[in-house]
Amino acid sequence: VSLPRTISRIIETPLFSSAATTEKKNVLSLWKGLWPSLLLCSNPSIHYTVFDMLKARILQQKEQSRNNGNTTAALSLSSREAFLAGLIAKAVATIVTYPLIRAKVIMIVSASSSIKTQKKKSRDNSNNNDWSKNDNQNGNCELGMIQTLQEIYHQHGLSGLYLGCDLQLVHTVLKSALMMMVRERINATTRRMVLARHSPTPK
Repeated sequence: VSLPRTISRIIETPLFSSAATTEKKNVLSLWKGLWPSLLLCSNPSIHYTVFDMLKARILQQKEQSRNNGNTTAALSLSSREAFLAGLIAKAVATIVTYPLIRAKVIMIVSASSSIKTQKKKSRDNSNNNDWSKNDNQNGNCELGMIQTLQEIYHQHGLSGLYLGCDLQLVHTVLKSALMMMVRERINATTRRMVLARHSPTPK
């Protein structure tokens, strides 16, 4: 009896495939790749930390300028300042974490190729013992994050770790800079509206 096409596609997804192979490996294999994903969480952390440091520095200079008698200095970031601060912050975060991004992409491609190879060999081999042997050999060939970074560095040097970084910068830096500029404008407008609403009205 053939299964409906929709059910067959669901069973062939990576989630169901991982669950089916849990008995051959272990339960922890369901969380494989969690550590690289957690490492990549440092990207937004670095981004917002650098942005807040730049923002604090700019506002501090404006505060000093106002204390020196310049009453026109606004205690908020202008659109240009927010854009440049967001640009620099995202560039720093991307440059610091790009080797991790590249290593994760290579790990995903390698895992996908390994799964395709296993499926092809499983169709060719009618003996289940041969399939299990091939599965174990392919599983041992899979590299972790640190091993992948070391292999890239040994083969291509430092430039290999940042291959394609320029395209990643163009893709993320401008978008992030515009987002931070709009966010600062919204914060400044909201702050003025709230202060104007709660300020005492002259009698």
